[in-house]
Amino acid sequence: MSSDGVASAAPAEETPAGYFRDTSGRLMQTEFDMNRRFWIGGGWAPVFSQHGGRNLARGVLEIGARSDVVSDAWRGRFRVLEGEAMLAPLEARGFVLRYDESRESQTPFLRNTTFWHEPVRHDVYLNVGFWGDVMGAELRPRGSEDEASLRFVGIGGTWDMWHDRELEDYLRVRVGGAIDDRLGSFAEDDPGGVAITPLARLEADVIIDRAGYHRVSGDVGIETPVFMEQNVARRVRRRFGGSLGYEMVFLAVNDQPISLRLAGTGGYRDDLARSELHGWEVGGVASLRINLWAPPTYFAETHAAEAARAARPAAKPAAPVPAPGAVAPSTPATPPAPGARPAASP
Repeated sequence: MSSDGVASAAPAEETPAGYFRDTSGRLMQTEFDMNRRFWIGGGWAPVFSQHGGRNLARGVLEIGARSDVVSDAWRGRFRVLEGEAMLAPLEARGFVLRYDESRESQTPFLRNTTFWHEPVRHDVYLNVGFWGDVMGAELRPRGSEDEASLRFVGIGGTWDMWHDRELEDYLRVRVGGAIDDRLGSFAEDDPGGVAITPLARLEADVIIDRAGYHRVSGDVGIETPVFMEQNVARRVRRRFGGSLGYEMVFLAVNDQPISLRLAGTGGYRDDLARSELHGWEVGGVASLRINLWAPPTYFAETHAAEAARAARPAAKPAAPVPAPGAVAPSTPATPPAPGARPAASP
């Protein structure tokens, strides 16, 4: 209550960036940084293969963690303990650690000028970065009974053909090589062993909205393992594959987002010891993910400031100020209404 006895209104509670407060004053998180989270999920993963026909009863379990670190012209992506396990039959793949990055170059690599109608310059930037894998594994690929492979390390470079200003969305080329080791009981003419694997991939990742509710990702690429055993090295082995996925956040429980992921996959490979497993394979995934500890995005405060400016009414233009000594324009007198009596003079 103020000194004059009038009750004063309680101060409005502040709403943090990335949150929303309803009319009852309850706070809820409405923006999620899906590039900083731990997830676990499961779902349905049907598959159609050249060697084994169709399997509509296959399930999938998923797990992983990701944390992005951001500065003005750099974004580093750290992914830890990411993998998936297929059920009926059992098949698993994953890795311990993966790192990649995006960089914003300040100097154009190519300055292209076109001369249609008028000169226009189109700069091409060489936004290159680094990527690396540590300890990847593939168990019972394509439902084989005893095959497995390890990836000790992978390393290479990336080129962002396009990325947004926040270095979050990108279309890029990733190239490099890896050291693999194929394990298991093999035929005498294919003992497996250590392989040097060149690889190249085209990858895209786009978060459609600022709140992080919708994400589209895809990749396509090829790997050509070259085995060190002499009788195996005579053959050219290939692993070709691609995927296209969509993830949508549709619910949050205690500010922890729940997402639906839909994806299609496909590929061809002839690097396995048993030739009956070679050929094409296509499949799909429909899974639910529980995402933990996803904070608001790094740019939530910027987004809130931009929204506030957009909602603010435009200021009216100020009236012109007459120059010193200038006579202000007189306002024309309003003519009297018909039949009105003239005002008496003082």
